[in-house]
Amino acid sequence: MQEMHLQENGSIHSRLMKNRCPKCEQKLKIKKKTADKLERLCENCRLTIIDKLPGAEYPYDVCD
Repeated sequence: MQEMHLQENGSIHSRLMKNRCPKCEQKLKIKKKTADKLERLCENCRLTIIDKLPGAEYPYDVCD
């Protein structure tokens, strides 16, 4: 597993809420959304983010 060090507390949450990669800040692509999980991919750095639903950190309009 890759470790990430960010300068500010809350940076990961803030980027995910903007649908941006926590690592490189590029826009995330939705790979899959089911009733219980949301899977996003950064095509730039290949980071995959899997969040449990409900409660995932993403903008409300990202899955419309």
